[in-house]
Amino acid sequence: MVKSPKIIMKQAIVKINSKQYAVFEGQEIKVDRLNEESGVFVLFYSDEKEILVGNPELKNVSVTLKKLKDLKDKKILVKRFKAKSRYHKTNGHRQPVSIIKVEKIVKREKKENGA
Repeated sequence: MVKSPKIIMKQAIVKINSKQYAVFEGQEIKVDRLNEESGVFVLFYSDEKEILVGNPELKNVSVTLKKLKDLKDKKILVKRFKAKSRYHKTNGHRQPVSIIKVEKIVKREKKENGA
């Protein structure tokens, strides 16, 4: 009988543009449009051995993201209606989004200043 290799699943909860996303390595996610100043904060990290929770964020865990493309989301219709006045108005909206890929999740070991 051949044993299959164990899969180590690193998981993190990251905060991007004031929204939180649960991510895994190699996963592609759709987020609101990213600009150059968008910060990524790691709030939670878990792997096979340990679980780390930030207060409010983890400084020794980093998530590497790669922006794949920018596009617009599906169109939603916004309708307004006023009773008894024959007033109907319809507007459409397409939210700009970015598709990003989680390249890797890395936990850096803390360096101790002892001899």
